Amino acid sequence: MIQTSDFEIEDLGIQKQTVYDIEVEDNHNFFGNDILLHNSNYYQIGNIMSEIIKKNPNKTINEYVDLAIKFEEKIIDPVIQESIKEFAEMFNAHDVSAIGAKREIVADKALFVAKKKYIARVRDAEGVRYPENEPHMKVMGLDLARSAIPEWCKTKMYEALDIILDKSETELKNWIDCCKSEFTKQDLKDIAMYGSVSRVDYSLNDKGIPFMCKAAIYYNRYVTSNNLEGKYVTIENDTSVKLMRLNTPNPFGTDLIAYTQDTFEKEFKDYVNYDEQFKKSFLDPLNNMVKVLGYDLYSKTEIVEEW
Repeated sequence: MIQTSDFEIEDLGIQKQTVYDIEVEDNHNFFGNDILLHNSNYYQIGNIMSEIIKKNPNKTINEYVDLAIKFEEKIIDPVIQESIKEFAEMFNAHDVSAIGAKREIVADKALFVAKKKYIARVRDAEGVRYPENEPHMKVMGLDLARSAIPEWCKTKMYEALDIILDKSETELKNWIDCCKSEFTKQDLKDIAMYGSVSRVDYSLNDKGIPFMCKAAIYYNRYVTSNNLEGKYVTIENDTSVKLMRLNTPNPFGTDLIAYTQDTFEKEFKDYVNYDEQFKKSFLDPLNNMVKVLGYDLYSKTEIVEEW
């Protein structure tokens, strides 16, 4: 135990406690254990860097990053430190060293989709410098990081990030057209979406059945009605599944089927709705990223028959 004249600190050991992120609207401030905290704050020095580049046109990207860091250290950080000092005095802080801010990343471009949702092409992260031809793309809170998205789509969407940051809407749409053609040629297991089925004991006549649960019920009904239990395992409660959009009419009686075994794909391969599967697994999450730019990726979407 450490004791001073006005307070004491006692070791309480390892404790499991709930952390509340109670933020102020349009701000990232919150309190944790009565301590005022802040997640992060991003600022732009694009205009300043443009002037620096004009005066130093032949430097490499990393040399420009060095100049940006020097500007931060010389101009920005003293302001931050002065603010910390004022804050400490205002709250009569016992230990000023416990209050601080640290540079996290330096990015040459970023797209902020919403609060805590953004992509940033990182050149330096807390002193770790990335090769000029291999920057790190930081993605926070966007759909492409969701576990439901097929791996093929995730890979392609990461490829799209540089196009989004550097090129036009038309160039992005032309690239998407190429992706459509590739999408139809992939193995079904690589373009299936993922989900989790909580219950399969609903009646199909019930209202408000979660769509993944309904897709699993249709799968189970197909398996049992065709006496395929020895070939395919029925889906039970709390099961992870794959999901595929289907053209109708089809033998399954649904436009969305859930399944767990890749071998089941041969049962529905002739009914796959590639257009809708592409939209749900690729185009929708990509459009959610770029609509802040005023883009509308659906305006140049073609149906499968036209691919």
